[in-house]
Amino acid sequence: MTPSGGFSLLKSPGLRAAFATDIHRCFIDRERRPRMIALVRKFCADETGATAIEYGLIAAGISLAIIAVVNGIGGKLNTGFTSITTSLK
Repeated sequence: MTPSGGFSLLKSPGLRAAFATDIHRCFIDRERRPRMIALVRKFCADETGATAIEYGLIAAGISLAIIAVVNGIGGKLNTGFTSITTSLK
């Protein structure tokens, strides 16, 4: 970083404007830096999304088991109903 607080690679005003986003300014600006670091730490520590993903994986596993059982039993049921239908005729 240069003494003015910018990066030496961004010498042209056009490149500075292209990289001057809010996140970039938060890391450069000394007043906003602690808030941005706290926000990143809070995001990394948040595990609510992980819990939702775990429940989603459990639901997917249960649905796959149900599909496998229905496919296995479906052929046997079809054979049974076919024999019942032929015996009623």
